[in-house]
Amino acid sequence: ESVARVIDFAEGMDGQKLDRALGVYAEDTSGFTAGEPVRGYFGRGVKDAILGLGSGTVTGIVQGRQHQAWLGIRNERAYYEAQEATPVPPGC
Repeated sequence: ESVARVIDFAEGMDGQKLDRALGVYAEDTSGFTAGEPVRGYFGRGVKDAILGLGSGTVTGIVQGRQHQAWLGIRNERAYYEAQEATPVPPGC
């Protein structure tokens, strides 16, 4: 079993943005079709990467709150699960 971690210093994703970015497949969640300058392509980037590895958790920190969502395979189907926002743990 392997672990890959990616850290960025962007604006973060709250629960609503995580739901849109991870909970919907094959829909433009990045803004690509609206002509926005993005790297994503029809909302497939992070979802394909996570499912290609088996499963993964995305954590967003916005205004002192930590938002987390898990994406993986359960019963041979893609499965998405979001957690309630919590205060950012000390040291983050």
